[in-house]
Amino acid sequence: MKRVFKSRIEIKALGDLINKFFESRAFTVKSEVKEGSIHYVAVPRQGVHNIIEPIYVTLKRISADELEVTFEAGKKSHSLTLLGWLTHYFGGGIFARLGIRSEEEIESLEREFWFLISSFIYSQKC
Repeated sequence: MKRVFKSRIEIKALGDLINKFFESRAFTVKSEVKEGSIHYVAVPRQGVHNIIEPIYVTLKRISADELEVTFEAGKKSHSLTLLGWLTHYFGGGIFARLGIRSEEEIESLEREFWFLISSFIYSQKC
């Protein structure tokens, strides 16, 4: 999901917040600066989460007072769910369960992420 915020907030401060957010939830975070935007890849540690794919976050300054934040997860969870439904008669239901669990945890994590980002940006405006 992509959101645009009207804010002059320092992109590095928001990046530090994103790093802390994922690290506090036992993710390994890697960041990279490309063409004026910062890309984060958060990889869940094995055995800690039911999330089976990395999460990608991008911070991009659109103009002096607009900031674009993107939160994306891959399609692996959805693919596993479909595979599980297609093969459940042959014992493939476990794939559906893994995919559904992963999708649910990603949705929960995304809700927390957007709440934190919105709170941080709007608290800086005051």
